[in-house]
Amino acid sequence: MRPVPRALLVLGALCALAFFGENAWQSWGAVHLESDLGASVAVASLAPAVFAGSAALGRLACAPLLLSRAGRRTEPALRGAAVSVVTSIA
Repeated sequence: MRPVPRALLVLGALCALAFFGENAWQSWGAVHLESDLGASVAVASLAPAVFAGSAALGRLACAPLLLSRAGRRTEPALRGAAVSVVTSIA
């Protein structure tokens, strides 16, 4: 079994931090809009949906670029292991 490259561990840790921050934005967006900015409940309830939609669009738009770069740098035999390391940390 080959050791896990340090870059993959760092990437996984960064992804975990990004998901933590994203969850905070998504979870507290509606509360902030309603309690601090005086938005109605109907408008405030749209905040998590709009955030999730923008995150999904951003990921879908960037995925081809990231996959093309990763494909050139990761050996074909190690791609599955690289994905599993990054996603298990995140």
